[in-house]
Formats: sequence, C-alpha cells, structure tokens
Amino acid sequence: MKAGDLLPSYMDQELKNLDISKEDVLYAAPSDLDYTGLFCENWLILTKEKLTILNGTSFSRKKKGTKALDETTFTLKNVQEYLVSDIEKIIINDMVSGGILIAEISGKDVFLCRFTATRQKDFGILARIHSKLKNNEEIHYDEIMQEQSKNVCPKCGRYYPDPGRKVCPHCMDKRSIFIRILSFMWNYKWRTVLLLTFMLLSAAANIFRPYLSGNILFDEVLARGENPNLYGRIGMVILMIAGAQLIFLLFSIIQGRINATIATNIVYDIKVKVFQAMQDLSMRFFSSKETGSLLTRVNNDANRLTHFFHDGMPYMVVNLFVLIGTLIVLFSMNVQLTLLVLLPVPIVLYISKTIFPKLNILYTKRHRGIRYLNSLTNDTLTGFRVVKAFGKEKNEIERFAGANTIFTNAVINISTYASTAFPLMHLLVSSGTLIIWGFGGYQVIKGNLSFGSLVAFNMYLGMLYQPIQYMSDIVNWWSDTMTAGQRIFEIIDAIPDIYEVQNPFPMKTT
Repeated sequence: MKAGDLLPSYMDQELKNLDISKEDVLYAAPSDLDYTGLFCENWLILTKEKLTILNGTSFSRKKKGTKALDETTFTLKNVQEYLVSDIEKIIINDMVSGGILIAEISGKDVFLCRFTATRQKDFGILARIHSKLKNNEEIHYDEIMQEQSKNVCPKCGRYYPDPGRKVCPHCMDKRSIFIRILSFMWNYKWRTVLLLTFMLLSAAANIFRPYLSGNILFDEVLARGENPNLYGRIGMVILMIAGAQLIFLLFSIIQGRINATIATNIVYDIKVKVFQAMQDLSMRFFSSKETGSLLTRVNNDANRLTHFFHDGMPYMVVNLFVLIGTLIVLFSMNVQLTLLVLLPVPIVLYISKTIFPKLNILYTKRHRGIRYLNSLTNDTLTGFRVVKAFGKEKNEIERFAGANTIFTNAVINISTYASTAFPLMHLLVSSGTLIIWGFGGYQVIKGNLSFGSLVAFNMYLGMLYQPIQYMSDIVNWWSDTMTAGQRIFEIIDAIPDIYEVQNPFPMKTT
C-alpha cells in the first residue's frame, strides 16, 4: 500500500489545490481534535520537502433508505506548512485522553495538533518517518508500523507508559488483579476469619457506646424518662460506658496483633514467590530489564502490598459493617435528619470516581521514577571502578540528580493532589455536623427529638464519617495496590523462553 492511499478520496481536490501529488506523500495522519479540544478533522501530510496541516471539518450524509454513507464533503478552514529542513524533531506529548504533537523548530516548540488516544499510533509513525527522513535513512513502512504496534495498546490505542513492559494501565483488568491479591490470604484463612470476628465484635461494641452516652445518660439517668429505675443511677451508667470502652479496647488489641502477623507473613510469601519465579526465567528476560527495576519489584512493590493487607482490606470490611450498622441506627432514630446528613455523600462518591484515574497515573509515574533511580544507583555502584577509571563522576552526579528530580516531582505531585482533593472531600462530609445542630436543635425545641437523641445522633454521625472518609481514602491506596500488584504478577506470570526438564537424567560420559 502506498502512503498516499491513506488519504480518503474527498481529500483529492484539496491535494490538487495545494499541488501535492499522492505519489509524493510519505505519510498522512488524521487528527480528530482542534487546539481547544473540540472534535474536528485535520490531516497532517508529510512529503520530502514539507509537512502540511489541513484544518477543517468533514460532513457525511446517509443514502435514503440505507445505513450506507453517501458522499463526504470536507470544508477546509486553514492550511499550515512547515519545511522538513526546518523541523528538528517531532515530539508527542502524552496526555490522559490523547496527546499533543509538537515540532521543534529553531530551538522552540511549535504546536501542530491535538488528537485522541486512538490516533497516537498514527502520529508515532509520522514522527518515526520524519526522523528517518532527517537522517537520510531508508524508509521501510512495514518495519516502522510493526515497531510502533509493539509500543501501542491494541485495545485503546494508547502508548505503553513503559515500552519495556507491554502493559496498559487503562486497560488492565483491575478486578482480576484484586482477586489474585486476595488469593495470598488463603494460606491464612482461619487466622483471617478470627481477625474479622474480633474486628466485627470491636465494631459492635463501638456502635453501642453512643447509645449509652446519649440516650441512656441524658434521657434516662439525668432526666426522668420511660424507665424510672435508671433515673439518678449515674454510677451504673458510667461503669457500663467504661465497660464498653474496655471491651472495644481489648478486641482492638487482639485484632491488631493478629493482623500484624498475617500481613507480614503474606508479604513474605509474595517476595519468595516473586524471587522464585525470577529464578526460572531465561537470560533474555534479565537482559531486557534493569537490575534496579527488578529490585523494586521484589522489595518495594511487595512492601506496598503490606498496607493493603494490614490497613486496607480488613478495615474496609469492618468500616463497611460500621457504616451499615450506623445507618440502621440513624434511620431508626430520625429519618428526616438522617437524609439531610447524607446529602453530601453522592458528591463525595462522584469526586472519588473522578480522582481515581488521575491518582492511578500519578502512582504509575512514581513507580517509574523510583525504578529508574534504583537502576541508576545500582549500575553506578556496581560499575564504580569504571566510572573512576574514566573520570565520569560529574556525569554520574548529573544523571543521578536528573533521576532524583523526576522521582521527587512524582512524589510531590501525588502529595499535592491528595492534599488538595481529600481535605475537600472531608469538608463536604463533615458539613453534616452543622445540619445536625441546626435542624436537630430545631426539632429538640419543637419537642420532636430528645436532647439525648441529639447527642447520640451527633456521636453516631462521627462514626458514620469515619468509614465514609476511609472509603474516600480507598481511592489512594487502591491505585497504589493495583499498580504494585500488576507489576508483581508480571514477574510471576512471565513465561521462560527455555523450559527445563522436571526430571533430568545425567548424560553418560566416556
């Protein structure tokens, strides 16, 4: 296929007007966004002499009575032309949902076009052909397209963040990764059941405390209520409250000790499994990977799963139990007040869904930063004699400073984003306190709600916010866990190029 055949037939007239022959076209790539991000149809046409950009829109009509498209018309808005000799380099700036094509001309970056993720492969080929053209190299289209296809996700068209790992963070099945991570708990299933039991008992004792401190203390002990036998018996109620706190504390200590052993042992098993899997891989795998990146997967990624097993999954179950139990109690006390308190929750859930993809990208960048930093440090230390022999200390310092800057910026971006998003979410959730004291206080004045119930309601609200805030923080550790888990399973699932026989027999020697 000739490169000129990439252009649709409705562009023939525009090529004729610009005096461009299809025979002279080296490559043509369509862009589907304008500089503001609105959908349009632009064409970038590369010849030996110049790069031509046709900005416009196309319109197609359907034939009557059929679904087939009739004639397509293209409306040209403007034309931009750049000499190939003036373009030093064509750069693709990757973004979340696409990218920007930039030309380096006279040391300055010049905007060419924007495009969605489905067009990234096309512009990668365009940049590759331009590079060969500048270097006076022979252009082999099949090799270039095959090379670009290796670096592009076949499902969504985005470039792989790391060409050495054919993994697309946008398309990886996070559900299957989550299930596989949970499978490591199977060896400790009975201890896990015991852990969850004490966690649920601790949560139940915690849910009972506001009822004692609110309804019983204020409505039955400090005032004459429905049960006159409790009036004035403050000592008994204080002992009951203290007993509930001690039970809660005891169960918390037991669950903490069990949880620590389970999480540590699971991470130990993961490290052993990853290291054993690496021993079965062929030399080709290690030659394509940096030593520092492998160290990161064995140590750092496994350690990141500690948070998932220690503070993540167990407490997610408990907080879900507390959330459901607290909601049941609140609705039984006052339906109207509970509905008002829950008004900010949909907004919080929407914000959580919005920031999840962004955090996932930021954590991936942080991993690439620490992996590059570890690889550079390892290579420098193992080859320190060579560095000294050739007097390259200054170069190594500059390389390390650059890698350290990349990693530092990635960590700063995560901290800045999280420090901005999560406090706003917590502020929305905690706004329910004002609703309680406002609407709840009004109901107390009207006699529709007792003061003890108002106090208990406020305490239950604090218990409700804790799991909701925890659920909002799930976005943070979930992104980190899925990214680390995917890299670990990449090692475990790697297929060696050469299989060793399970039961080898010795060769006879003469």
